Amino acid sequence: MYGSRPFSGEGASLYLASGVTDPGPGAIVYRNHRIDTPRWLGTLRTDKTNRVASAAEPTDEITYDASALAGKVVRVQVRPYLDDVELETISGTKVITLDGSGDDATGVAGEMLLLDTELRDGGGVIIRTRYTPSLSGVQPTSFAAVRTAGPTSPASVTATYSDGFVFYDFEFTALSSASAYTFKITGTDGVTTTDLITGISVTVDTDGPPAPTGSIVAA
Repeated sequence: MYGSRPFSGEGASLYLASGVTDPGPGAIVYRNHRIDTPRWLGTLRTDKTNRVASAAEPTDEITYDASALAGKVVRVQVRPYLDDVELETISGTKVITLDGSGDDATGVAGEMLLLDTELRDGGGVIIRTRYTPSLSGVQPTSFAAVRTAGPTSPASVTATYSDGFVFYDFEFTALSSASAYTFKITGTDGVTTTDLITGISVTVDTDGPPAPTGSIVAA
């Protein structure tokens, strides 16, 4: 009978693999289930995994010093356990990029999709987007539509992040007529700001789009 019981009680384990580039999810080694017959009981067996830290209930945080991994790309996963059994099926690993100081420099890794640019009268434009979050990187606290080129300098338009798959509109007003502007959309977690869409080009028209026309056809 083996004396090692890494999953006794209740808690969670932190697994980690690192490299100069992303080591991939397959680089993390977990503890495998094993059944030994009496024939093998006399053989010394060891398990080498990428489990670097753990926390037992009621502690709800796992602390790990990642200073030695500065400048590397890290794959991590947290797996809960209960009464000597570890949960093996759980959401995928997360990728973290550490800068030279060991700080998280991954940035916002979700996808922001440009849906439409809608011209309005009076020199207005609405930039319509959709954001899909990612398991990797950080989740944003807010987004901003930022003017990067154009004859005037309108203030950036911001939107607060809402959990999940959400649509975001950014409206600018009183831009210069018949002028070309370029915008970008950024996401920030309050520390790191990431460009999500760049090169959004519009030509403003203070008259706005033409009025709709139609006719009535007798049945």
